Amino acid sequence: MIGLAPTRIPAASDLLDTLPDMADGLQSQLIELHKRPSLDRCDHLLANLAGAIHTLQKLQAAMRREGSGDDQ
Repeated sequence: MIGLAPTRIPAASDLLDTLPDMADGLQSQLIELHKRPSLDRCDHLLANLAGAIHTLQKLQAAMRREGSGDDQ
C-alpha cells in the first residue's frame, strides 16, 4: 500500500498574495454571467467559487498555525 504524502499548507503570506488575482477573476466571471447568462458560465463560476473557498480554508489554517492576522 502506498502512503499519501502529507498536504503542505502554504504560508499565509503566499496565499494572501493570490487573493487580488482571484478577486479579479471572480469579478470578471460574475459580470460575464450577468451579461450573458448560461448554464456553462454558471457551472464554471461555481467550480471557481469552490476553489476560492478551498484557498480561503487553507489561508485560515495557515493563519491559525502561524498566529498571524490582525486579531492575533
